[in-house]
Amino acid sequence: MAIDIERATLEEINAEARRLVEAWCDRRCLNALRLALAGWPLANHLTDGWASFMDAMKNVRAMARAELTEEELNAVDDLVRVAERAVYRT
Repeated sequence: MAIDIERATLEEINAEARRLVEAWCDRRCLNALRLALAGWPLANHLTDGWASFMDAMKNVRAMARAELTEEELNAVDDLVRVAERAVYRT
């Protein structure tokens, strides 16, 4: 499931992150889970909360790539872009 990076709502972002975390739980992708849970769920909806989420998703992409399916990797990329928009207000 791809999210619209330009128009994603907080509910859609959380649903996508939840879908990934649940899939990783089912497959015991412990490294991806450890990295993702450092920034999700969002501690707050301010810039620092989004920055933590962005860093967590970037770390998943960089350090747990071998555990991800191609679809999951694309979803993580989308979540990184959404978080970057929130942090950098692009």
